[in-house]
Amino acid sequence: MSAAPLHSDIYIISSDDPLLKLDRSQELMKQGRKLLPEAEFFLYTYSDLQGAGGSGANLKSLENELADPGLFGGDRLIKIILKDFDNTAVEVFNLLASSNRPGIFVIIDIPRMNSKYLKAEAKDPSHLKHLLSFAPGSAGEAAFAAQNSGKKGKVGKGAKPSSAAKGGKRATGAEAKKSEAVGYLKGIGAHFELLYPPEGAELPQWIRARAKRYGLTIQEDALDFIARSCENNLMTIDQSLQLMQLLRLDHNPVNAVPTIDGQVVSETELDSASTDSTTTDSTALGSAAPGTAIPGSAAPGTATPGSAIPGSAAPAKETAGTSAPTSLAPLTLVDVETYFTQDSRYTGFELPIAILQNDTLKALNIISSFCSGQGANMSSALSLLLARMDESLATIYDGKEQSITSAPSNEQFAFFMAHNIKLSQAQDLYKKAIREMSLDYLNFLNKCLSEATQAYSTFDNDGAYLALQRLAASRDPRVVNLSPSLILG
Repeated sequence: MSAAPLHSDIYIISSDDPLLKLDRSQELMKQGRKLLPEAEFFLYTYSDLQGAGGSGANLKSLENELADPGLFGGDRLIKIILKDFDNTAVEVFNLLASSNRPGIFVIIDIPRMNSKYLKAEAKDPSHLKHLLSFAPGSAGEAAFAAQNSGKKGKVGKGAKPSSAAKGGKRATGAEAKKSEAVGYLKGIGAHFELLYPPEGAELPQWIRARAKRYGLTIQEDALDFIARSCENNLMTIDQSLQLMQLLRLDHNPVNAVPTIDGQVVSETELDSASTDSTTTDSTALGSAAPGTAIPGSAAPGTATPGSAIPGSAAPAKETAGTSAPTSLAPLTLVDVETYFTQDSRYTGFELPIAILQNDTLKALNIISSFCSGQGANMSSALSLLLARMDESLATIYDGKEQSITSAPSNEQFAFFMAHNIKLSQAQDLYKKAIREMSLDYLNFLNKCLSEATQAYSTFDNDGAYLALQRLAASRDPRVVNLSPSLILG
């Protein structure tokens, strides 16, 4: 007779997109709070799990919270943020597999894992449970080292093979250890979720649905503009939509009525339509110091409708403090262009414009503000800035090669449409750069961009950042009517 499938409340959310992980984490946090309403919340970041002086992982605090508290209660709602699927992540996975018990709900936030690891077969972790600690210098750490080293003599003369050895040869390489750790978590019924951002035709649909959450509708050309200007940076798109909602609400009549797709709806319909509203982790959890508990931190809620969460309850009414959609005029192309060129805190779209205008101070501020505004996700910020500059310089090169400024107006229009430059103000700026920017200066900008791209491709974010700053600090007197100035080399 086959055993019943195992189930644990351990969720591994793997993605390179911070917003997808945030949304899913919010859904799971509500689910965990509903299952364990009295649970204390603990947050562990990568730095919280590191030993002093770079001595490797130190999981003692996490291990203590996973331990069975006996008669004194001890439901735990734990979120762990890992920076990569590295040795620390492997140790965390093994610890969770060995310490699973009723009364714990764990969410692991980790960058995208290679799908090959998720193909690992489930493994029985029961032989790990006799190890009380996996911290450096502990019996657990020594046992893992012995098991993974392949040196049988370490066990001692006359010692019986361990239950791990009975199951076959233990993993000896880094890749095998990762697959083994995934297998152990699968063995206790943990849930692995690999999340991918929308691409191609899916992105405009995602933007439209996201805007609807904030009571916004978007015209087709404006929707296309947002999709192209923000690439696949969903966090930037979401922040921008929220700010545009606030700007619209400032000019919206006080007596605006709730609508969906422009149609007035009743409170009952609105309640039904707004069940995907969520609160941020900071709202749900409070301001927790790393690894500290927040008793009774979040109010019960439900997950986003349609998400595959076992045991999720029926949708509940919108949580208090969340604004209902209001009747706002659709966002036009001019609206979104105005926003993106005026607010550099959330998008790097205006960087090429500032550089083409020889506005060094603004260009440097955009780079600094945008990269710092992305927090720990500086890599995504740099990726967007590099993409924007690459498209901008390519447009100027192509325009010079085709002598587009001497072409008929209909050909000019088609040229700029093909390069996703739709507003007349931006087209005029590019025309001026195509006519007046020297080829030497254009090549210099391209050299700086190449240096930034090369540094970024080798994971040298600091080098990429400095190369972008050099690009922003350069000036060409032939672009605007300024006195001659030095082109920085």
